[in-house]
Amino acid sequence: IDISRQQARTFIPTDFDLYDKIYALAGDVLSEIKRISGKKFDAAKVDLLMNEFYPGKNMDVPDPYYGAEPGYHEVYKMIDEACDAIIEKACPNLPKGREASEPDFQKKIIHK
Repeated sequence: IDISRQQARTFIPTDFDLYDKIYALAGDVLSEIKRISGKKFDAAKVDLLMNEFYPGKNMDVPDPYYGAEPGYHEVYKMIDEACDAIIEKACPNLPKGREASEPDFQKKIIHK
């Protein structure tokens, strides 16, 4: 995955005005979002990412920084599964697996 054009920025309270859903990868990050957002905090718009794949478990995505490379692969898998769950919830009628990767399907999605 090429992430060379991605940029991070600091969370700001007006993000609650801009986004329908805000995900944190860990409980301490969710607490910081709440602290930073102050009166703008909307509990209905924020959740831990892994709750999309494991509802109500309040699991953190582990930080693989201090471990070996396989830890990064495991974290990637966790995030990928949670993202798939988000897509499934938002678009339950989308084709899955091989059918979704076919060029004709991709063209339909891009041109909608």
